[in-house]
Amino acid sequence: MIEEMGYKRTDKLLIINADDFGIAKCINEAIIELFNRNDITSTSVMMPGSRSKEIKDFFKRTSCKNVGIHLTLTDKFKPVSRAKDVNTLIMDNGIFPSSSEYIESNGDINHVKKELRNQIELALSLGIDPTHLDSHQGSVFGLFLGRDFMEVVFELCMEYGLPFLLPKQVVNQVSFDERMISSFKRYIRRAKELGIALIDDVICLPYELQNGEDYKTVKNTMINKLTQIQPGITQVTIHPSFVTKELKEITLHWQKREMEYNLFLDDDIKRILLSENIKLISWKEIREYQRSINNYSKSF
Repeated sequence: MIEEMGYKRTDKLLIINADDFGIAKCINEAIIELFNRNDITSTSVMMPGSRSKEIKDFFKRTSCKNVGIHLTLTDKFKPVSRAKDVNTLIMDNGIFPSSSEYIESNGDINHVKKELRNQIELALSLGIDPTHLDSHQGSVFGLFLGRDFMEVVFELCMEYGLPFLLPKQVVNQVSFDERMISSFKRYIRRAKELGIALIDDVICLPYELQNGEDYKTVKNTMINKLTQIQPGITQVTIHPSFVTKELKEITLHWQKREMEYNLFLDDDIKRILLSENIKLISWKEIREYQRSINNYSKSF
C-alpha cells in the first residue's frame, strides 16, 4: 500500500494521533497546542463528549483538518441519539456502560448502527471532514463475549469512504487468546475484501499510571517503542492533556496524560524520529488512497 501512496517499501511512516478530543476542555486545549507546534499529525474526537462541539474552535485555532471519529459506546457518556432510539445501549441512568461487555450482551445491532452513524453525522454537521474511524475502548471488536459489530463499522467505512484503525499486527498480540486472534484475522480479511485501508501497527503506553512510573521512565519506554518501528504505517496513540481540576475529576491517571502531552515536545523524542528516519503522515493520506482505489466520489 505505501508504494501506491508514493513511498518506498522500506519507509517507516508514523501517524501521531491524540485521542479523546471532546471530553474535556483541558484535553482539547492540549491537542490544539500540539497541532499548532506541529508535534502531532492527527486527532480523534469523541462526539458524545461534553466538549465535542469545541471542534469548531479547534478549526479556528489551527490549520489542521486531520480529525477522525472515535466511535463511542462505553465509558459513561450519553449517546448523541435520543435515548429511546438506542435504549439497549444505555443503562437505567441514560448513559453508556463502563464496559463493552454490556453492549455485547444487550446491544441491538440496529441501535449500534444508529448511534455510530449519528456520531458521524453530528461530526459532519460541525464541519468535520473525517479522516478515519476508530473504536473507543475497542467496544466493536467482541473482546469480552465474542459478539462483535464489525460489519456495522465496515458498512459505515464504505458509506463514508473512511479507513478504520485495525492494525494488521494485532494478530500477533500476545495477550489475545486463540478466539480473539481468529476474530481479528477474519476482520482483516473482510476489510481487504471491501477495500478498506488498514495500517500495519499501533504503539501506545499503558493508560494507567504504573507503580513507580515517572516522566523519565515513560519517555524511555516510548523511545524504545519508536526504535522498534518496522517499515510500513504505524500509529502512536497518545492521550495528552493539561492538568486542571477538570482533568483530576475525570481520571485518576491525570499525571500520565500530562506526561503524554510532553512526550512529542521532547527534543530526545524528536531526535529519535530523525535518527530512525521516521516519516510523519496523517490519516488523510490513507483516506485519499482508499477513496482512489474504490473510485469513491461522494462528498459531504
